[in-house]
Amino acid sequence: MQSPQLRPVAALAAFLLLALSLATTTSAWAEAAPGLASLPACDDDPSPDAGPCDLNPAWRLSDRTRISILPLGTTVRPGRVVVRVHELTLWNVVDIGITDHIELTMGAPIIPVVAMGGLRVRLTPRSSPWRVLLDAAVTQLVLVEPDSPVVGTGAITTAYQGENVNLHATVGGITHEQSYSNGEARVWNLTALASVGAVYHPPGSRWAFFGELGRLRSPSGDRYPGALGGVKLMGRSVDFDLGVLVPLGQSDRVAVPILSFSYRP
Repeated sequence: MQSPQLRPVAALAAFLLLALSLATTTSAWAEAAPGLASLPACDDDPSPDAGPCDLNPAWRLSDRTRISILPLGTTVRPGRVVVRVHELTLWNVVDIGITDHIELTMGAPIIPVVAMGGLRVRLTPRSSPWRVLLDAAVTQLVLVEPDSPVVGTGAITTAYQGENVNLHATVGGITHEQSYSNGEARVWNLTALASVGAVYHPPGSRWAFFGELGRLRSPSGDRYPGALGGVKLMGRSVDFDLGVLVPLGQSDRVAVPILSFSYRP
């Protein structure tokens, strides 16, 4: 349970995060056109573990950490920041590279009633094509009663990163505390998740194509499979992810468009 005294601090942090996301959104749109229209020279990062340098190294797939919200098995480089905006600011995230293996993540929606904080730890060297990533986060309502439940998430991602392809798989869970009005003790509910996917970046292209298959299993045992497909437009400092999420085996559910972008100041 979160202390009531800490709740205003969490709310302020969520508000500041939202302000940062909106400010960088404006900058990102301003820089997007020139960034996507020109081809840069070789990457400005000469470190030996920087990864392959193809015809358009600024759009190198190996440096991308996610497709939309889906992890690709690596972390943001130390000292760098990535601002991610999902579904037109309904969810905004700031990723900060702390060390070469550790990344700090903070998130909030456009109305900052929820705050999220987490860590991502990459277990393999950045120079290795094989990736193992641990991800843990905590989310809580910050503008409601002090007794609101805490939602915890945890996942492990394994991936293979080639020069122009990424193959990845993630398993994890979402857990939250639930209380009952009849006075029974609280219990922890677990929603399990699993996904596998691939990203292909044609050599020298600004585009990458991705596909994902996943499934959620609710605490009651209900299963929700789905498929995601789309394209990633990679720019000098701005990436756009456009896709469609299609529920599988559920005729009463409709496809959902996925729109997000990430900005690297």
